[in-house]
Amino acid sequence: MRAITLVAAAMAAAQATSELSDRHKQWLEEEVPYIIIERERAAFLDLQSSEERDAFIEAFWRRRDPDPLTPVNEFREPLPVSRPVIPGVFETALAEHICGSRIGREPAHP
Repeated sequence: MRAITLVAAAMAAAQATSELSDRHKQWLEEEVPYIIIERERAAFLDLQSSEERDAFIEAFWRRRDPDPLTPVNEFREPLPVSRPVIPGVFETALAEHICGSRIGREPAHP
């Protein structure tokens, strides 16, 4: 019985998500999927108009602002993306630089 209830809830959530505008769907699925709690998600999906959803989004970020007295909501700022390391290219140069500087030598340059 519980499995049927969970399946029905998942189907209802999928239908509610499909009825969102592209902008609101992107916000829910790409911008906040890891920080929005289930109760907030359900409340957002229950809203009927774009204006209500926009107000919800503003309130969502306001609640998470670590310092409301500053002009920028630091919590809302995107995290810096780390750049991938190309194996063998930068690792060797970095290792040589670190090893050389630890023993007081100039790092070796290729």
